[in-house]
Amino acid sequence: MKPKQKLVPLWAKIAVFVLTLIYKQVFVNFKRADIPEHLLGHPVVYQEDLIHPKIAKELNEILRELGSDETGFPSNAGQAGSDVTLEHIGDAQDPLPNG
Repeated sequence: MKPKQKLVPLWAKIAVFVLTLIYKQVFVNFKRADIPEHLLGHPVVYQEDLIHPKIAKELNEILRELGSDETGFPSNAGQAGSDVTLEHIGDAQDPLPNG
């Protein structure tokens, strides 16, 4: 006679399944920044007061002033229509058949 097997409750199976999905999403599929090889492996250098506190305060005030009106920061992004082509980056060329 075979020994009696214990059945795993359904909630435990669901919990393992959900935890496996979470693990896969967080750790396996986690996308890191694509940093070029020549930029890796350098020491971090922290320089205190890189920008003098007085200058930093002035820059902060200028940025807050620029962003304080109803239009926010100046930009020409809204002026460009879909018919604008930028030849210097290849936009003027027709797309290739494979995209």
